[in-house]
Amino acid sequence: MPCSLSFPCDSSISLSADPSGFAVQINLRLLRQAQALAVYGSFSRAAESLKIAQPTLSPGIKELEERVGLPPFNRSRSGHEPTDFGRVFLQHASELLAKVGDLEREVAVDQGARDGRALGRLGAVRGGSASADFRGTLRCCPSGRTPADSDG
Repeated sequence: MPCSLSFPCDSSISLSADPSGFAVQINLRLLRQAQALAVYGSFSRAAESLKIAQPTLSPGIKELEERVGLPPFNRSRSGHEPTDFGRVFLQHASELLAKVGDLEREVAVDQGARDGRALGRLGAVRGGSASADFRGTLRCCPSGRTPADSDG
């Protein structure tokens, strides 16, 4: 998954598990990797969807496991499946990543307004076009071409 300038993949968040002060710091990149592994069930397909090499994904999932102290996935005949803990963790990770995406879109809208680009909250652009990348981050393209147009 490509990263935005607003929130690079290596941005970290701190999660406080209880009032005693126990906290886990988790990289957004690790959350995205775990989410992809849950969706695709295999390291190779998850890595392909993230546009990273498969050997990069395995250490990321291992790092996530070390940080939270519990395994988020079990290996089965059908691939990697979330553990009971992993299902709860991934639900929260999905909600958190959705909120990060919302924040990124708000930043893009406000930056567009500040820079004089007409980028509406729903992605409407006057005199150009808008497209959403894989995570939904809105991009403004005054030329009328979207990033997808330049891919092929």
